Amino acid sequence: MAGWPRCSNLGKLLGSLLFGIAEIELQHAKERQAAGIAVAKQRGVYTGRRQGTTKAAPARARALRKQGLTVLEPIFPPNPKR
Repeated sequence: MAGWPRCSNLGKLLGSLLFGIAEIELQHAKERQAAGIAVAKQRGVYTGRRQGTTKAAPARARALRKQGLTVLEPIFPPNPKR
C-alpha cells in the first residue's frame, strides 16, 4: 500500500498525534508573538495596526449584515432547492 494509511488505527493515531503537536506549536507561536508585542510596547516601538489598513471594507460588511446576511452567504448564497 503506497502512501499514508489514514484509515487504519495506526494511521488515525499518527494523525491525532501530529494534530496535537501542531496545536501545541500554534499555541507556543501565539505566546511568543504576544511576548514580543509586550516588549515592543514597553520600548514604545509597537503602536498597533495603522488606521485604514483593514483587509475588507467594514462599511460594506455592516450593510450586508443589515440586509440579514450571515458571514458566508455573500460567498455561498443559500440554495433555494434545499
